[in-house]
Amino acid sequence: MTTEPPTPDPLGPAPLPDSPPLSLLTYRPPVVPAEELPVLSHRAMAWAAGALVVLGVGLAVGLLVAFGGGGHADQLDAIKTAGTIVVGAGGAAALWLTARRQRTSELSLNQVRAAHAATVADAEARRITDLYGKAADQLGSPQAPARLAGLYALERLAQDNPAQRQTIVDLLCAYLRMPYTPPRREPAPPSVARPSGVPRPLLSGPARQRASVRLAPPAPRGGTPSATEAEQEYQVRRTAQAILFRHLVYGTEDGPVSTFWADISLDLVGAVLGPANLIGCRVVAVDFTNVTFTGDVWFDRTRFGLSAVFTGARFTGEAGFSHARFDHDVRFGRVTFDGDARFAEADFGGSAKFDRADFRGPAVFTGAKFSQAASFADARFGDRAEFDKARFVQGWFGGARFGGNAFFTHSEFSAYASFKEVRFAGAFTQFGNATLASSEFFTAEFGRNTDFTETRFTGDASFTMAKFPEGVEFVRTEFGDVNFGGTRFALFAAFTEAKFAGVTRFYECHFGDRAEFQRTRFAADVWFENTEFADIAVFGAAEFGGSARFLHTRFGDVGGFARARFDGDVFFDDVRFDGPVGFVGARFARPLRIERVWVRLTGHKRKLETDSTWPPGTVIRVPGEADPLPEGWGVLELEEAAE
Repeated sequence: MTTEPPTPDPLGPAPLPDSPPLSLLTYRPPVVPAEELPVLSHRAMAWAAGALVVLGVGLAVGLLVAFGGGGHADQLDAIKTAGTIVVGAGGAAALWLTARRQRTSELSLNQVRAAHAATVADAEARRITDLYGKAADQLGSPQAPARLAGLYALERLAQDNPAQRQTIVDLLCAYLRMPYTPPRREPAPPSVARPSGVPRPLLSGPARQRASVRLAPPAPRGGTPSATEAEQEYQVRRTAQAILFRHLVYGTEDGPVSTFWADISLDLVGAVLGPANLIGCRVVAVDFTNVTFTGDVWFDRTRFGLSAVFTGARFTGEAGFSHARFDHDVRFGRVTFDGDARFAEADFGGSAKFDRADFRGPAVFTGAKFSQAASFADARFGDRAEFDKARFVQGWFGGARFGGNAFFTHSEFSAYASFKEVRFAGAFTQFGNATLASSEFFTAEFGRNTDFTETRFTGDASFTMAKFPEGVEFVRTEFGDVNFGGTRFALFAAFTEAKFAGVTRFYECHFGDRAEFQRTRFAADVWFENTEFADIAVFGAAEFGGSARFLHTRFGDVGGFARARFDGDVFFDDVRFDGPVGFVGARFARPLRIERVWVRLTGHKRKLETDSTWPPGTVIRVPGEADPLPEGWGVLELEEAAE
């Protein structure tokens, strides 16, 4: 009865390998045995000798039969010829055996050399393993000098053995990831003057005890053992960090320096690092998740080949990434910058995420380039934020808070810009000369002195429910389709010489102060529906290329349309003018459409406002004694309707 092997459980533990595990330090492929050479047997040699004898006899007989009939001389020549042929064949066989013997000797020599090389490699591997093990043991020593010696031994080992560099870097990173609390450096206590006087041995009793206490020398200054150990560990970690980072410096454009370690990745998750200088470094990938940098750190001109992760990290000092290059994705989500954060001229080749990042100091992204999506969703900018001349493909700032000044002058968003629910609380919010494709400012709140001068909106723009508590300037701004639905302008709003190339909507807007649309050009249809101008509204010399609709709109103080040009249909439906109105020099290419336009009268209810000038072909109907119109108001009508 045969027993079948049991079926392996797919959910059970994996079977152990037949071969022992490879060393973590040195990997060598398995040795493939060389092909065995054929051995020349005795039987083969006997057959070869017999063949030579048969060949010689056969040749001799054949030659004698063919040429031996003439006499003894001919027979002798035939035998000599046969012997010569046999001797030549034997010589050829001997030459073949000599060549075979030479080849065997060379193969043996190669095997000896290979064995010697393997022996040397094994000795080198054992030496590396011994050095690595001793250095690792030194790192675990309670004595700081021993740990320092282990670090320098590992550095030398990695410098001399490029194949071991990543392994040694991983060991250094693991050491820096160990739990650690930096020492507290408290100011030294003031020096205490030693009491003067001389010993008085003749005193006895309580007097002597008091004197001994008074005359005792002060305790020697110095930290407790725990504080001393913390300071020593701090120095050891500084050394490990310096060794790790100085070998990542590439060198110059001409080529790397001899101390550069190529193709290195860093895993420092949760580590506590001191001040770091990584200017000009090159790494494959880094993971600084939840790392705490306790001092200034500089990554200027550093190149990150693959992913760079800084999620949850904290920079207690300045953080410099100027001219840094990120070839792939980078993550700065939930990062805290206590000091300045400088990303000037940084190049982000992949996506960049700064979601919920906290910039407590100035954030400088001047001239930064984002080749893919860049997200600053729910980020906090406590100080000024500089994005001047930054280039975005897609920029997401939804829910961000700008506590200081925000500068986006000359910036570019080539595909999309989202500022949904953003709060600008600084004194200045500048978008002057910026270029934005499709953009969204839904429910955004702007601070003081908001400037969009000469900004270009090349796609759809939405300012729905946005709030401008103080002045805003859209002077010479260019729009495509734009929606200002529900926007609140608390103080002046200047759209002087702005250009609206697409459909424009001012739906349920409120202008609390002066609204200027002088020399503004509306190339397509424009709606002012349910909009209120609480103060002066100036449309002087404005051009309306499409239809212009003023529906359910209220003009508070002054409504000025002097020299305005209307090339399309014009609708004034349910409009109220509370103050003077001016249409001097206004031109209408099509008949004006008026319905329920209310005009406030001054003085006596039957007297019109003398400063007002109305469109040609219109009259003001003054209410009579029995007219149902409210007191103090008239109705603007077309002359034909009035007749």
